[in-house]
Amino acid sequence: MKKIIVVGATGRLGREVVVGLEKDYEVIRAGRSGPDLKLDAFDFSSVSEVFASVGPFDGLVSCIGGAPFKPFEELTMEDFATGLSTKCLSQLNLAKAAIPFLSENGSITLTSGIIGDEPILAGACAAAAN
Repeated sequence: MKKIIVVGATGRLGREVVVGLEKDYEVIRAGRSGPDLKLDAFDFSSVSEVFASVGPFDGLVSCIGGAPFKPFEELTMEDFATGLSTKCLSQLNLAKAAIPFLSENGSITLTSGIIGDEPILAGACAAAAN
């Protein structure tokens, strides 16, 4: 059975992804508090160590990240940096760390939010991050 790691598995999107995958795959649920694997998506060496503990796997799905929701005129550059870091850079870090452990023809799926395509009031930071 193919082994898939879902990071952010306990979040709203992650829970749905797990439900959809667990019928056909061995799903390993990962995130800051587990439940199967605990990892910090910002710490490349620790993510690499966690992935090494799993051994080869067939897929990574990242369902992590968030951004501040404020009217544009209230957003600071720190808000944008936070949004880009937690939504974009953390997922790129996971992808880079996963590559050495992916089986042949393995896949990496990085998620984004609909706000990148469907703008909402106070969603400028989230749209930029997505």
